[in-house]
Formats: sequence, C-alpha cells, structure tokens
Amino acid sequence: MFKLSVQIIIAGMLTLPGLAAAAGPVKLPATSQAACFDANGDLRPCGGTGEDGEKQAGVAWPADRFQNNNNGTVTDKLTGLIWSQHANAPSQALGGLLPNGCQNAETSMTWLQALDFIACLNASNHAGFNDWRLPNLNELESMVNPGVADTSEYLNASGFGLTGLPASQVQPGRYWSATSDASGVASQSAIFAWDVDLVTGDFPAGALKNDPDSVLENLDVLKGSMRAVWPVRGQTSTPAQLWRTGQTLCYDEVGDIRPCAGTGEDGEKQAGAAWPAPRFKTNFAATYAIDRLTHLIWPTATQTPGPAACADTGYALTWQEALDQVACLNANNYLGHSDWRLPNRKELHSLTDFSTGAPALPAGHPFDDLSGCAVPCGWEAASRCAPDSCWR
Repeated sequence: MFKLSVQIIIAGMLTLPGLAAAAGPVKLPATSQAACFDANGDLRPCGGTGEDGEKQAGVAWPADRFQNNNNGTVTDKLTGLIWSQHANAPSQALGGLLPNGCQNAETSMTWLQALDFIACLNASNHAGFNDWRLPNLNELESMVNPGVADTSEYLNASGFGLTGLPASQVQPGRYWSATSDASGVASQSAIFAWDVDLVTGDFPAGALKNDPDSVLENLDVLKGSMRAVWPVRGQTSTPAQLWRTGQTLCYDEVGDIRPCAGTGEDGEKQAGAAWPAPRFKTNFAATYAIDRLTHLIWPTATQTPGPAACADTGYALTWQEALDQVACLNANNYLGHSDWRLPNRKELHSLTDFSTGAPALPAGHPFDDLSGCAVPCGWEAASRCAPDSCWR
C-alpha cells in the first residue's frame, strides 16, 4: 500500500478549442458513484459537497453495460473490450464445453505463470479466439465499480461466470495486470507488477512477479504473490475509450529489461488510445494546462493551489479540507474560473505514466510541484522525494 504525502490536483470542466489531436481526446467514463459520504464514512446529501457522487463527471455507463455474446465471451459496451466469460484462469474453451488443458487453470498463479497461461489459451483457441491478452492496468481497473461494496459480486450478477461453475466467476480478490511496476526511478528495475482488487477496487498495488522464495528470500511481507487471471481481447472503443498506460518496455522476473516480443506484457501490447504529442498545452502564463488526451484542465501548481484567501494554500490537507479548498478556489474565481472540482479516481488516474515514477507523470509535463513521490521504502529515490513518501 502506498504511503503518500496528501496533496490535491484540481481538475476543471473547461475545454479549449482547436487542441484535439488525431489520437484523442478520449472521453473518460464516470465512476458510477452516486452517493456521498462525510469524513466519518456516513451517507450525507450530495448537494454542495463537491464529491464524486455530486459531480458524476464522465461518460455515463450504459444501462445494460455488459453483453453476453453466447460464445464464452462478454462485451463491455462502455469500453468496447471483450472479456472471457470464464473470469478466473479459464479451464474451458467454449462456454464450458471443451477443456483447454492449460496448466494452473482456475487457480491463482505468479505473474510469469499468468503470461504463460494466456499464451496457452491462445494456442488452445479459448472461446474460439487466439488474441487474448493479460489486461493492462487501465483495462483491469475499468471493470471496478466504485459505487458498490463488492465489485466481484456486481460483475458476477452482470453475466460473468458459467452456470454451475463457481470457479469460473470473478473471484473476490486481486487480479494480475500485464503492467510492470516501473516506478523505481533510479534503477528502472521492475521486480513487481501491478494488480487490482476486484472486491474493494483498490489499485494499484505491487506484488512480486515470481515465486518470492526464489527472488527475495528474507522479505516475508512480500510472500504470497499469487493472483487470479482474467483474459481480455479486442480493441477499446467509444463511448469511453481507454488509453495506454505509457509503458513501452518489458521486464523479466527479477526486474531487468528484456525484449518485448512474445512476452504478452503491457510494453509489447501497448493496448489503448495513443497519447497525443505533446501531451499537454499550457496557457500563455503557464498557470494551467490542458491534457490533450482527455481535454481536462489542470493547474500547473499541484499542491493545494490557490489564492491567499484560501487558508490551506501550500499545505497537506485531509480529504474534507481538500473539498473545502476547492470550494474556496471557486468562490475566489481561481485562475479566472469557478468550476474547479476535486478529480474523481478516473480523472486523477488518467494523468499517470506507468513507465516511470517519482512522479509518475508523462515526460514533458508542465506541473511544477514534484512532492508527490512514491517509491518502495529502502530503494534509492530521487533527492526531491520526501523521506516519508515511500510505500510499504
């Protein structure tokens, strides 16, 4: 889990004309969260809170988001991706009728085993297709429903899993993504890969790629790096096209760079919409920037920005203080606008470049506050990172 200095980046609902590139912009999906909660976690009326449940920014989900294709696959009508209906390391090739013979089927496995398992599914024409892949982090996270208590229950009620085969359902736990954790800035070592919890929706968390005993024998806290596997195929499309993670390199089980061809890693597949180049365009004063991928507007000062009238300027805030700070920015027409909001998880996530870390922002970004560093504790970090900004 990450241990981070609290800071806020404010997203606006503004657009600037003439900045769309051929590769974008993508339209971010809404999170589906419609309720609002106070600092104690209790429900409260949404009006005036500034919470995600009030703003509900992004593309609304289709009423029937998932379409059963009656061939062992399910199409996500929000993102266009096609998922295996058997959502846990499939042991069947076509609607539960044909065994595929792939090792470790319907079990959790290491990351390297997961990549090999997907290759086996392709060799076996799982559900009649041979272009399956391990989903990248953006693809896997897109299946999370932050508006429910248990995403796995929601997905299983939406058509995943084969009748009478509980092991084929979305499992209540963590799933591997194909995206390596390349956040070690100094070494660019990637001994970890990212995963997503399909109960709580927590992401990303890094787990060792291979058998922990063969890599880091003395780090007991990191043992047990076995995760579930859920294949995906197809290209993302409207209404809420997903975007690339930024990862272009591939890494072996000890974190060293390796050739991408045939690995099945995120760096080989590079699935999703390409980023515009350059990614950001600033206004004349360089006080805010438009992300040409999403057309969201972000202040270039990232840590609790705002006028002196807003008392918390420049300080770390609690979540409620952050919401109050945004209200203050709007009341004071910050940078000439009064429609700022605290970003929802999709919006904040859209800025992440998973090819790097400390900060995990795209190269050439215009943001001037780099205090949001996050690296593994005990690993060498850039000098600008605060000592308490590592994750444990």
